[in-house]
Parts: sequence; C-alpha cells; structure tokens
Amino acid sequence: MSDDASKQEENLHLYKLKQSAVSPSLSTQLRLFLSSILISAHMSLSQASLRVDQVSLPGPLLPNQRQRLELARRLLVGVEVAGLLNDAHLCLQVVVKCYGLVAPLVQLRMPSRLLVEILLYCFVVLVELPEPLLTGRSPIVTAALHHMIAALVYYVARVSPTISASIIGRA
Repeated sequence: MSDDASKQEENLHLYKLKQSAVSPSLSTQLRLFLSSILISAHMSLSQASLRVDQVSLPGPLLPNQRQRLELARRLLVGVEVAGLLNDAHLCLQVVVKCYGLVAPLVQLRMPSRLLVEILLYCFVVLVELPEPLLTGRSPIVTAALHHMIAALVYYVARVSPTISASIIGRA
C-alpha cells in the first residue's frame, strides 16, 4: 500500500458503541436506533452515486470508495446494537448489508487496512451466529451466504500480506 493511501487511512478507524450510553436503554430504543442506522445507510446509498468502477491502486482512496467504507463503519455499530439485543437475525441482516456495501471493493482486491478490519469483524460475527441461522434457509440463500463467507476469507487471506503489519501490531 502506498504512503498516500496509508496516510489517508490513518484517520479511518472502526467506530465503537459507547456502552455507557446504551446500557440504560430499553430494547425498544435500541431497535429504533438500529433501524435509524439501517435507514441512514440505505438513504446514503440511494442518494449518493457510489460507483466503484475505477481503481485507485496503489494511490489514495477515491471519494466513493471512502464513502462506502464510512457507511460500513456505521453499519458495524449496528451489528454491536443487534448483539446487545441478542438478535442473531438482525446481526446477520446487518452483516450482509455491510458486506454488500464493500463487496465492490473486495472484487477490486483493493488493499485497505480498514476494509480488512471491517471484513474480519463481519467474519467474527458470522462465526458466532448459530449454524441453523446460516444453513436453515432456502438453498439459494444458503449458497449466497457461503459464497459471501468464502469471498470474505479469500480477500482477507489474499490482501493481508500486502498490507503492513499494522493490523497485527494493534491486535
């Protein structure tokens, strides 16, 4: 990854949910918060032209690529909220939406530390989901989920060595 790209990504980190802010919240409020995150992401996608048909390798991220990563960061907060609600179906829904958002970047094999972190987070959530949730669906949906997991793992395995050890160093 070039110096410009790594400098640009230095200010991009995953968001974390403030536990002190949500601990006294009711599950209804948390569900509304999660709904607002999903609606906000959907509206941002529909209003912005986030085409990813250009490659920014090895240079800095293009504005539309940066916006996709920004939306994915917000969706990961939604995954945390769904986890607090102990709702595996919502976790899966948000992870699938998050992956769908970054899938064009994965297809381009764009080397990005933040993208690897987002995909690893999604993978950890998918591993923790109950098996019947992933396999107890129609064969088409199950195949799509398995394809998503395979693409996610392949990208991380393929791109991680090209990225500096910053992820390993922070773990």
